[in-house]
Amino acid sequence: SERRSPSYGNAGCQRLKRSKVPEGERDENRLDPDDADRYGRDKDRQTERDTDRDRDRGGGSSSGRDLPSREHPGVCANSFASSFPKNGGGRSAADEAPPPPPAALQASLNDDDDDDENCDDDMEKDDMDFEEGRGTSNAPREKSVGAHFDRLQQLPVSAEIVGGNITQEEKEKSGILNAFDDAKDDLGDVLCANLSRGGFSRPTPVQAHSFRHVLAGRDMVVAAQTGCGKTLAFLLPVITALKREGPFFRPFFPGKNAQAGPIALILCPTRELCVQTNEQADALLKGTDLTSAAVYGGEALQTQVDQLSHAQTDILVATPGRLVDLTDTCKVSLMFVCKLILDEADVMFSLGLEKQLRIILDERDLPEASSRQTLLFSATFPAELRKMMEPMLRTPFLRLTVGSPGATKQIRQVVKEVDDQAKLSTCLVDIPAFLAAAQDQRASIEANSASASPSECAAALDGVPMKVIVFVGKRSQVTGVVKSLQTGGVPTGGLHGKQDQATRLEVVTDFRQGKFLVLVATSVAARGLDFPDIGLVVNYDLPDSVEQYTHRIGRTGRIGKEGLAISYFGKRDGRLRRPLVTALQNAGQVVPDFLAPPPEREMYGGGFGHHNRYGQPGHHGHGGGPYGRAPPPPPGPHGGYRRRY
Repeated sequence: SERRSPSYGNAGCQRLKRSKVPEGERDENRLDPDDADRYGRDKDRQTERDTDRDRDRGGGSSSGRDLPSREHPGVCANSFASSFPKNGGGRSAADEAPPPPPAALQASLNDDDDDDENCDDDMEKDDMDFEEGRGTSNAPREKSVGAHFDRLQQLPVSAEIVGGNITQEEKEKSGILNAFDDAKDDLGDVLCANLSRGGFSRPTPVQAHSFRHVLAGRDMVVAAQTGCGKTLAFLLPVITALKREGPFFRPFFPGKNAQAGPIALILCPTRELCVQTNEQADALLKGTDLTSAAVYGGEALQTQVDQLSHAQTDILVATPGRLVDLTDTCKVSLMFVCKLILDEADVMFSLGLEKQLRIILDERDLPEASSRQTLLFSATFPAELRKMMEPMLRTPFLRLTVGSPGATKQIRQVVKEVDDQAKLSTCLVDIPAFLAAAQDQRASIEANSASASPSECAAALDGVPMKVIVFVGKRSQVTGVVKSLQTGGVPTGGLHGKQDQATRLEVVTDFRQGKFLVLVATSVAARGLDFPDIGLVVNYDLPDSVEQYTHRIGRTGRIGKEGLAISYFGKRDGRLRRPLVTALQNAGQVVPDFLAPPPEREMYGGGFGHHNRYGQPGHHGHGGGPYGRAPPPPPGPHGGYRRRY
């Protein structure tokens, strides 16, 4: 038999028993099962995907100058948002819509196949099909700060200690971090240099209020609006704490019997968010003795195992499904984890990942809550999920709320009433009009930059983002919308959950580098991904919940920048009417007339009269009963009910 490394405590290479899930239940919880085997992939399907890669992806000029001719003279060059009436009415920003798409293409876009958004949630619901893979890190990109960054500093902050009290000395140690320079003694020269290299000049409110609490070892629940810098809010203090508390001794034997023993575990719901978080961790860890790795579905499991076998891993960023795989094969032990971070915690609990999380928390060698620090971060925390998650925290813990959890007020939200058949033609007007207006504004800035310094000019240009994300509800729609936009001369790419991991990573990288301006995606791109320079988000199809809507439009208006979100409201979106109105009102947006609830009508019994058939006053609904049913007939002379005949 194969020689195994010695066992340490409850971990070692003891093969842990995998939880048995009944077949029916497994099918119910698999949000997007692939047709491939668990540790392999059908080569014919792989070849077909590779062949279609260029078709699914877009091309185009990285400069974004090869745009369609400006056929929208009515668009304001200073702001595309000004082309929309404040009540959200209007079909488009142009006087005339382009010709409708071919009937066959339109039919495919409106086809009610099984590739709807619920089936395509394989990404944000954590790769529950246990696909394999590991991504590559890109060079850290410089963080740009929007013109409205100062507004972030004015966001209301609510901090509440739950389950006990802290001493005055602890309160003083947990003060607000006003500037990164104030924490030089804790950060050290290397981390300060890495922050400066990454373009981080001063902390956002969520970073300022979280830093010292995390350093103090306190558990936290953090709800902060999108685009506030939540990833750095937990990465920076966790890395600082590990540097201060280390070095940590864990047995490790490189080679085929190696077993990684991370100290910090970061769980993410999607593969792309996992890669992005690991990239930021790598950038912060440059020049230190700490290491990080990302494990998630999408490629061969053995590839990840090989990379974990070279050296010990200090920070592991993982999706729950892949982590269960690696613990089952004894390639990762969780017994040394002292810091557990759940990023986008609400989606992991609410969209089908609770089973995998429970396996990790309760059935593996992860230390109990009393022996670790747990941090929960997300943009939304519904009350029912908060009750579910907070028992996993040590008390007293900090409940931190920054701003109004959800979308920022820097995002202009426009909701249009558009039929399904008119969505494509409306989209083919809105996006070119936005790009043309943004290009005009940037050209005006460049023309007037003679008297400005290069840094001032760059800052002004940075305030005019040009990229667009279009969210569709079906995988089958991605290709059609991409082709239509490309035909109109708009550089466009596509992203959905059925692409292989290499293609998805390539699309994400190309979009970040500006090789195309418009990304058409299913909800795989909605959660947590930080794309630079997103000026417009189009909800071609609205999601099932207002929480998903919040995360979608949160791809724009990040770090104080202004953004625009356009949503097409159709007949199928009636379920979102009330919560969408509430979300618009909470964000200070104007509610369009067609979304306003109809005035309550006083209903009477009998349907239309003020009295029912027995001469008695009616109640709610037709027939006089409280639920639209007629009341019973009056009693007879002997106390019984009269017969109707």
